[in-house]
Amino acid sequence: MNCGRIFLPLIVKGRQTGKTIRVPIEYFKHDDKIYMFPSRGKKNQWLKNMLAQLDEVKIQLGFRTIVVKPRLIEDNDIKETILKNYLIKRKRAAKTLFG
Repeated sequence: MNCGRIFLPLIVKGRQTGKTIRVPIEYFKHDDKIYMFPSRGKKNQWLKNMLAQLDEVKIQLGFRTIVVKPRLIEDNDIKETILKNYLIKRKRAAKTLFG
């Protein structure tokens, strides 16, 4: 799967307007899965839109648009593993985010 280095275009429909919205989202690839990070947690509008219409979420990979099946990760052990790998592989971005 070939993506941009840090950002991936996420395509969702507005939960109130129904309009298609494209948002560049920071992502991290780990174990052949793509993880997206909402910078404001569950308050993030793109996340609310995505969770409201799970069957209509798409990402753009190069010139291809792909329907994806996102899920919210609730397990803290999985979150910790992903975050540790992110901090190791994306040192510069992590330093910007966390100081």
